[in-house]
Amino acid sequence: MSSFLRLPALFLAALPILQAASSPDFAIVATVGTQIGGKTLTSITTGLSINDLGTIVFQGEFPGGEGIFTPSQLLVATGDTVAGKQILFLRDILTGRVRPAINNNGTVLFDAIVSGGPFPALFTLSPNQLLSLPAGGGPGPGSLVAISAVAINDAGQISFRGEFPGGSTIYGLAGGQSAGFSFFRNGQSIVLYQVGALSQNNAGNIVFEGLSLNAHLSGIFTGGPTGEVLATTGDTISGHTLTALSHPVINDRGTVVFLGRYADGSGIFSPTREIISTGQKIDGKVITNLSGDLALDRKSKLAFIASFDGGSGLFSKSKLLLATGDTIDGKTLTALGGLVMNSLGQLAFIGSFSDGTTGIVTGNLKNTGNDQAIE
Repeated sequence: MSSFLRLPALFLAALPILQAASSPDFAIVATVGTQIGGKTLTSITTGLSINDLGTIVFQGEFPGGEGIFTPSQLLVATGDTVAGKQILFLRDILTGRVRPAINNNGTVLFDAIVSGGPFPALFTLSPNQLLSLPAGGGPGPGSLVAISAVAINDAGQISFRGEFPGGSTIYGLAGGQSAGFSFFRNGQSIVLYQVGALSQNNAGNIVFEGLSLNAHLSGIFTGGPTGEVLATTGDTISGHTLTALSHPVINDRGTVVFLGRYADGSGIFSPTREIISTGQKIDGKVITNLSGDLALDRKSKLAFIASFDGGSGLFSKSKLLLATGDTIDGKTLTALGGLVMNSLGQLAFIGSFSDGTTGIVTGNLKNTGNDQAIE
């Protein structure tokens, strides 16, 4: 197995290319077709993760296998042995490939299928460990059949979305407890049946999507013994009655944002107000669609990907940072997605280019100048 080394991001549909502009604040750090760790990268198969050192990790395929990479190194590949277990597949049999996670200590967390059984396993690199999945507090490891999202913070606290026959839950390996999934709000009992995307900060706070059948709603929730309902379908925020909520993000200040949809559009919301909406004009571009690609830095400054008439782009709260048709390192951008950002405002995303290639692009939110925090 290749050793781990620290170093310094899926798509909106390709849209018509605007007049090209050079984008010196962005750089392509890896592309499909290049060699990384002796393997020719043939595809980028998951989203990205980035830590405060600027280290980016992702999963990709090469002829004859798949691996977890940084833009310059192969960290682990199918066939490698980690903590005494041979890696057969870097994916979950039921849910497919899972984006790896990385913390500021350089520890990488990933999901794999290993020799000896079809059930999912969680590993870390640096240090190399096979993690013991939690027992008790709900469905145990014997009935855990799939893992579909993972997160790790600087304290080594790990959370993941696990599926079992008949439902799903968020597990937190710190303390061996799963997040609390019975809520009581405004006299109504809310019991979650399914959970979705999750986000975890360095305080160990988790936010996630949840679906309740008994209450006939979905929403954004926080986990743990003091878990709470942040927002649900049917809530009215800034005059919009929400019909769908997804893609929650929490930063180290505890600021939470999510994508909300309503009858005549969509927006990026906090639990108390709308921050960005379709129909809003930013740098002369009218937002027509929000993809769910959104991120916060430690100062609660926002970055997101959205469509506008004739293209799509990467935005801050008040600026268009990059658009389809712009040129990065001599390549014309045709589509972008999979946005991630660390607490310092370093950005990464996956871009497609007019020459047919796909690659990882990096940038920095600090180049937006005095863009205001959302709080």
